[in-house]
Amino acid sequence: MGVLVLVCALLAGLAGCVGSKKERPTVVVTTNILGDLTRQVVGGEAEVKVLMKPNADPHSFGVSATEAAQIESADLVVYNGLGLEENVLRHVEAAKEADVPTLGVASAVHPLTYRTDDTEGQPDPHFWTDPSRVRKAVRIIGDAVAGHVAGVDKSAVKAQAAAYGKKIGQLDAWMKQRFDTIPKSRRKLVTNHHVFGYLARRFDYAIDLTSGKKKATGTFKEKPNEITGVATE
Repeated sequence: MGVLVLVCALLAGLAGCVGSKKERPTVVVTTNILGDLTRQVVGGEAEVKVLMKPNADPHSFGVSATEAAQIESADLVVYNGLGLEENVLRHVEAAKEADVPTLGVASAVHPLTYRTDDTEGQPDPHFWTDPSRVRKAVRIIGDAVAGHVAGVDKSAVKAQAAAYGKKIGQLDAWMKQRFDTIPKSRRKLVTNHHVFGYLARRFDYAIDLTSGKKKATGTFKEKPNEITGVATE
């Protein structure tokens, strides 16, 4: 009888240890681009949950009730901001009101402003086509994770951010070297979406908007004469 009591006590103790095991902290990220950056920075220090599905439109994707709850219970929420995730930002605001630490990346990397149509003067959220700004974003994400997510190894996070930032810096230098082989007089970027504004500014390109609008309203195939005219100038 005494042995049985001892075995039960040991099992209860083990069960208590398992039950008290601390869960890893969670970083919720709105877009898959920022998700990639955050995973590189965080490594195995926390769980990274990305809300945006592959190939989804960042302007129109939404979240489920479960995902909305994850946002409000996260240790840190990383989001693009400046109006990009139009259907998700209200949940980010709710998280802020619940005192969840949040990081709006686009506004922290010195955003450009639109120069055409009815959005002229408004900030452009598409910063990720400029690798120099992406490198800054990586550092900012690392600082936010180290500063707000309890339980992570801060030194490891900052080291991972620095290492990944170095790789992006090398990519930036390589891209500049390649783009510099093109004469400035021929550096014209033909597009029907202003997503490439940051790339154009970083590498000294002129943008020719085929639709004259910030957001794509169709495909290049719908305006073949416009494309041909620009390409042959």
